[in-house]
Amino acid sequence: KAERLTSSVLQKGEIRFTEVDLDRYGRMVAWVYVDSLNLNEELVRHGLAWHYKHHSHDANLARLEDSARTAKAGLWSDPRPIPPWEFRKRKGGNYTEISLKSFDKLLNFRNSGRKITSPKRELLFI
Repeated sequence: KAERLTSSVLQKGEIRFTEVDLDRYGRMVAWVYVDSLNLNEELVRHGLAWHYKHHSHDANLARLEDSARTAKAGLWSDPRPIPPWEFRKRKGGNYTEISLKSFDKLLNFRNSGRKITSPKRELLFI
């Protein structure tokens, strides 16, 4: 469901990244916008993503996750959802390659020429 929502939203407008940080592996942590829509917030609102409170103290994301939990939306319909950071610890392994392949698949911009911009970096997929 998260992939469907993300794919649908990414096709609708100009995509912007606002870089927040780099994680300990050097990967960009960012807010993702499609026109004025914040994709991060939409995923959390629909119960399709976790708010990782250990690294983010964003009150709006916390509120959106609480609302999704109360409504039992998305992953919150499971009585015992497993946070991704716990899942990775249990399974082990490096998910970076899988994540990058999924991201590339979702965007599918290799042949579209659509531009993705951020204040600190400009990326062009052609």
